Amino acid sequence: MYLVYLICAAMDWDNSESGFWISGAVTIIVGIIVFVLGMKKGEIATYIFQGTAGFFLGFMILTIITATTDWKEKWALFVFSGVGAVVAILLGLKDSKNVTFYLSCYLGAYLCTRALTLFFNEERHWPSEEQIFQKNGGKLTYSNTFWLYVVVLVVLTALSFFIQSGKLQSAFQSLRK
Repeated sequence: MYLVYLICAAMDWDNSESGFWISGAVTIIVGIIVFVLGMKKGEIATYIFQGTAGFFLGFMILTIITATTDWKEKWALFVFSGVGAVVAILLGLKDSKNVTFYLSCYLGAYLCTRALTLFFNEERHWPSEEQIFQKNGGKLTYSNTFWLYVVVLVVLTALSFFIQSGKLQSAFQSLRK
């Protein structure tokens, strides 16, 4: 649902009061359709999850690019995120179990890190999607806090991998012996 609203915001459909409510309604309707499809066929829900995680992975790659260069184009968000979603789904078609496992490790860590950035809000924190849209061609400034969040994201992703795969538990058991 967030992705649909993000697209509506990128198209500036939420600038007016009526546009806000229409964007919200479209988002809810798409969410209900996705839920119903997911409940009827588990495969569809898996592909939706993979596409969503790929979307956020593509967005993360774009965020790092915008942090290290002056290149900021509005269309790049859709290209990077769209390619990330398509690649994740295509990889999921070949090996759904492993791709879903790795993407769930990343997506959980990404959402946790994004929540931390909103909780510890400062002037030059991790830029939101809206800030990237508004700075179309402009300069976003990044503090060292942004890179700390990137490190937190990598550590949480690795920790999630070890916890979900059981490798962390087996490492603790070998220490007890």
